[in-house]
Amino acid sequence: MKHLGKINLFTSHFVIGDAELDLTIRKIETLEIEVLSKWLEFRYSSMNLDRNWSVDQYHSYKRRSIYFLEIIELKTFKEITEELYQSYSREFPYSEEKDFVKFIFENSISFLERFLNLDLIQIGEIKLTNEGDYTFYMDKDDINTEFSDFAIKSENQMEHYRQYYSQVIKYLQSFKEDKITEQQEINIDNNTTIIKTKQKHDLCEIITHSRSKEIVRGIKVQYKNIKGKQLKLLLLALQQLNLLSTDRIAKQFHECCDAEFDWDIASYNAMNGHKYNKEIDIQRNQGIETKEIEKKKKFINSLLE
Repeated sequence: MKHLGKINLFTSHFVIGDAELDLTIRKIETLEIEVLSKWLEFRYSSMNLDRNWSVDQYHSYKRRSIYFLEIIELKTFKEITEELYQSYSREFPYSEEKDFVKFIFENSISFLERFLNLDLIQIGEIKLTNEGDYTFYMDKDDINTEFSDFAIKSENQMEHYRQYYSQVIKYLQSFKEDKITEQQEINIDNNTTIIKTKQKHDLCEIITHSRSKEIVRGIKVQYKNIKGKQLKLLLLALQQLNLLSTDRIAKQFHECCDAEFDWDIASYNAMNGHKYNKEIDIQRNQGIETKEIEKKKKFINSLLE
């Protein structure tokens, strides 16, 4: 984990001069290396660099590095980030969310922010027989940057990557915001409009345990997309473990889950309308719901260790 902050997670990055690009000594052959070899041949041979170029003109084509842009499905990326955060929090229990983001994604964020400010122009394409084509871009003002080319699969447009990277940065910058406020009411007093806001509690704040944050993070990963009846069984599991109050907490629990989870948890009625009775469950349903609660309790207990 400690090395992730030094890695750009959204590109395959090749530096010109590295051994892996030397045809005489490299042992690994990948699709990117095959494409890159063809591209460099085009760059240096087909563009007639033996003619009288100015220094600026020469370096505008002379490459230092090539980036193959990568996309990690956003939903998958968020799930991975949540899991990483659990591991990070166990190792650094006094850290904050911003510490985690910097530690793991500092290099990636730096690259993405710089990339989104580039004025890219298309400069060529490499066509392969069976593996699809790659389109190459460079910054219009490349002489003032780092003399890099950027490659994408031709099936996508560059705007696709820009929009995706913007969403990644937005997600990381707002990762685990602490408080959420919402408009509660508008009062008019002496022709003055007063907007009051109320502060929603985080789910971890109503869980009565020192590892409440770890519990919430684990629930979000383990019970992704939970709603309705299953959400009620989760509430009961937390209550039976004495992690939630049993006194009029259901509504607040539902509101906290609705604010905390990035999926539709259905209505409060869908959750609280389910009536659980242990004896009836055992008699009529072979104890299915009881077993579900016990499984949830076992998982939650594993988060307390």
